[in-house]
Amino acid sequence: MNRRLVVVAICFFLFFAYLLNREFNFTDNQDGNSIAVLKVKNRDVQARKSKSLSWDDANPGEHFQYYDSILTMKDSNANFAFNDGTNLEMGPDSLVVLEPPLEKQFAMRLNLKQGTATIRLKKGEKLETKNKSILANEDATIRLSSDPENNEDAIFIEEDTDPNKDSGLNTTTKVSPITISSL
Repeated sequence: MNRRLVVVAICFFLFFAYLLNREFNFTDNQDGNSIAVLKVKNRDVQARKSKSLSWDDANPGEHFQYYDSILTMKDSNANFAFNDGTNLEMGPDSLVVLEPPLEKQFAMRLNLKQGTATIRLKKGEKLETKNKSILANEDATIRLSSDPENNEDAIFIEEDTDPNKDSGLNTTTKVSPITISSL
């Protein structure tokens, strides 16, 4: 009887060790599938990895992949660098899910569930949101806002405040800094 109990206990131990190892492997995300890295965080930033049910503290240098969720708490913010060179800054009380793009020419799809996110795009770069595709006709800073309580989403183009920067645009043929299309 004792021998059977020891064998069952060892089997349970091995099974739970396997599950624990699997959880750590899923949440590490340093396996080459990374699409972004957390560069800077201010205060409380949480992450839920794609194969995890729990929210954990996000730390600078941490890698993220498709279907990971990032949450900034009150008075917190975070800055991410994506593999394609795009920068994302999340404002306080924001939730973003990184999703694979619907269209192949996009590197990723940014699903802003709540709060604000600022994205810096270089000329020619593309961004897909939950229901729009955005093409930068010139270097542009775009602020996304989502208010789920009022079912409102907005896209703002922030002005370049650098007076020394020449936009290179002829005032008679000025084009919009971005092109927005519905998905």
